[in-house]
Formats: sequence, C-alpha cells, structure tokens
Amino acid sequence: MKIWCKIIIILAIGFTPIFASADGGSDLATVAEGIAVINPVHERSCIALRVDVPAGKALSGIQWFNGSSDLAFPRILVASGSDDLPPVYDSAVVLAEQVIGQENAWSEAEFSEPVASLSGTLFVILQYPAFYVPPEDGVSMGVGYREFDGENSYYLSRDGDKWYRLSSNYDFLLNPVYVDRGANVVALSAPGAEVVELDLDTSDLPTKTSFRVYPNPFNPEIKLKLELKQTAQCELKIYDLKGRLVKRLHSGSLPAGTTVLRWGGRDDGGRKMSSGVYWAKVSVGDLSFTERLIMIK
Repeated sequence: MKIWCKIIIILAIGFTPIFASADGGSDLATVAEGIAVINPVHERSCIALRVDVPAGKALSGIQWFNGSSDLAFPRILVASGSDDLPPVYDSAVVLAEQVIGQENAWSEAEFSEPVASLSGTLFVILQYPAFYVPPEDGVSMGVGYREFDGENSYYLSRDGDKWYRLSSNYDFLLNPVYVDRGANVVALSAPGAEVVELDLDTSDLPTKTSFRVYPNPFNPEIKLKLELKQTAQCELKIYDLKGRLVKRLHSGSLPAGTTVLRWGGRDDGGRKMSSGVYWAKVSVGDLSFTERLIMIK
C-alpha cells in the first residue's frame, strides 16, 4: 500500500513508472530496486539530473544502473542552467548517442568531450527510445530506481519541454562523473543569458571578457559581440546540435576592445543552413564558453 500511494502521486502529473525486477548485482554500493520507465514514452521523453559542478571540474560522463541492454538510449544531452527546472530539450548539447548499458548492472557512458558550466549548474538529460513499450515479461529498458526519503535532483518529461520533479519518495540511480577541468573545455552558459562576464586568473589573458549575441532568435543575421580587456588569441566557431562544425567565423588575434562578428546562417561552403538551434563556441586563450543561437525563417 505504501508504494501504491507513491505511484498515485506520480500519476497525478501524468507519468506511470514501469517497475521491473532488478536483481542483478553491481560494482557500486547500491543495487536498484526496480527499473523506471516513463509510460507512455513519446518521441522526446527523457529524465534529467541536476548537478552542481565543483570548481575546477568538468562533467565527463555518467554512471547509471541500466535495465535491459536490448535497446540504446538515443541521446545523452547536457544543458546549463540556474533555475529549478531543466531547460527545454532544444537548448541542450548532444554529447553521446546510441548508448547501451550492461544488463541489470551499473554502466558508464563517456561524453564526446567534457563540459563545464558558467553558472555552476548542469542538467544531464537521458532520452528514452521513441514510443518504447516495455515488455510484459523480462527486464524493462530504463534507469534503475530505489526508494528514497529526502530531496533529490531528478526530473521527468514526456516531450523534453515541460518538466516535472520526481517524487522525493524515489531516487534514480544516475550519477555524474567529473574530471579535472583542463584547457579548452567548453563551458555552457544558461539559456537566455545574453551577456557572460568571466573573471580569469591567468596573467596572460584578459582579466574580464564579455560575449553577447543579438538579436536572438535571428533572421537573417546574428551579431556576435566580443569585448576584451587586452589583445588575445581567439577562435569563434559555429556548431550544430550534433556537435558538427558549421562555420569558422574567426581564428587569430583580436585587439583589446569591442569586436563584432556576423553570421548569416551559412556554412563554410556557403550553403544556407536550416532553421533551428546552433552553438557559438568562443575560445579566448585557454578558456572556452558557448552561447546558444536560434535561427528562424
């Protein structure tokens, strides 16, 4: 009766967890009590974990207790933010695709590159296979859960846009993996933050840098404004949501003061890109950070 009441609470916000047996052991301390699946699963149904990134660290992957290994998680995405709820799906960067874990066991996925956060907060988003139907018998595909009494930082979404916090009676077995933050690590900025100011402690870099993109969303052109306190080596590149390089806007030295670059939505070959979300990555010396760009037509 106690578990049934907890499930009713989650049903009230439109989710039916599917709990399958998870008797397998693991090389970590905690073993899952079951496997949680959003029901029904839509095209962009996912769960998210909010993590605070320690100073000097970057997020390099995740560990999770995996259910069935018959199917892969289509995408693992990461987004920055400072609010209580994750940002929308289209604000996130894809860092792993077609991820398959071990059957009924703790598994680990490594990102294509480590990421940091300008706000100190990141959301890891794990996408379920579109329209997945769990089997009547056997282990479901999904993330392990345990009963939990306390606050957690896990969220669920049927469409990647509207998020719900997981009941405090449950806890997903999904953990971040950190590495030391090195040079040229991408630092994501929170969606909607147009101006980013960074304090650097490296003597040969600008003590403060600001980066602004406008108008955003844009059509047909967006301006990327970079302000430096002193001359520095800079790179500015545009990437699509899959992390593919679209356009090199600048590579080389920039003087102190204000530089405004423009992007008209074309790639390095002059081809016009489709509308959607892109990322501008700026590297100033050993520091890198990004801004989200939205092109509309």
